Amino acid sequence: MIVYLVVSLFVCFLATMAQKKDKFSYVFVIIVCISLFSGLRGATVGSDTDNYFVYFRRIISSYGSLLEIGLHSYEIGFSSIVKITWMITHNYQCIMLVFSFLTNYLIIKRIWDYKELNSFTYMVFLYLMLCFPASLNIMRQYLAIAILFYFSRYLGKKRGTFIFLVAVILASMVHTSALIGIIFIVLYSMAYNNLSIKSIVISIFCLIIVIVFSSVLSSYLDKYSVESTLVTHSIGAGTLLRLPPLIFFVLLLFRRKLYDRDEVSYENTKYITFLYSVGVILSIFGSFYYQANRIGMYNLIFEIPFIGMICRNNRYRQLYTLYYFIFALFMFISKTYLNGEGGIFPYVFFFD
Repeated sequence: MIVYLVVSLFVCFLATMAQKKDKFSYVFVIIVCISLFSGLRGATVGSDTDNYFVYFRRIISSYGSLLEIGLHSYEIGFSSIVKITWMITHNYQCIMLVFSFLTNYLIIKRIWDYKELNSFTYMVFLYLMLCFPASLNIMRQYLAIAILFYFSRYLGKKRGTFIFLVAVILASMVHTSALIGIIFIVLYSMAYNNLSIKSIVISIFCLIIVIVFSSVLSSYLDKYSVESTLVTHSIGAGTLLRLPPLIFFVLLLFRRKLYDRDEVSYENTKYITFLYSVGVILSIFGSFYYQANRIGMYNLIFEIPFIGMICRNNRYRQLYTLYYFIFALFMFISKTYLNGEGGIFPYVFFFD
């Protein structure tokens, strides 16, 4: 706990300097720091970490091609990263470092894109409290989440839809559940009222892909049938705390009571809100169906820019800022420390 606190304070200090001087070099140091913290953890830190070392050994000891490994055991993208890193380093811990660096680079770089929404320091703090602990467990899925989160920046740009579709394919090669990222395109069109013939065709194409791969996704998620015992069959405190400010913000949003033309565009505000709302809805269903909770993580990562946006773009910004600060601390302490979820404490380095 002490190590996590020290790293968090140092990272928040660097984030403050990054925004003050507007230099990405500080951001890169942040990425390196939290990647080292994640990648150098011992096998006992995180309930799934020791399993990943088993996966690494299985992939490395497999004599088939990467395609055969991907078809019969693990996704080809995940297997490729493991194999290539092993060929270069011959070190299991280096594989952890590579996954940690890729994940944190993509997420922190995307948060840096949103620095105009709110304090970059505040959003990095939210990431450390709400998201980063989970990345120490579901490492493979979190890399897929990071890929979609980062490449969402291209939606709305020239050839952006094509680039994002390629990102969905790449992410699904790391974790099959990333196919759900196709709905980002549909939500983007809805938010921007961009329902042209081209958008309709793209949306239909996306829905066809979802239907075609639904059986693949369904069979894949069956792997988590054992973890389905984790469902509580009741809505958790975290979800309940997310609902009131979200509902209030949505009501203000559609009445345009908070829209400031000098700040974030109304359409972009709607888009982030749509994405985050889907994540919250799926987390509600996740209280009863574990698979929904895992799928919802692809949307719930947008909680960070959503909170940044909600704390800046309305008359209750100070109240919202305090509310979400307490909320983030509550979620972190209750989940990781009091309830022991994820098993990240006590933290030890791999060489301890």
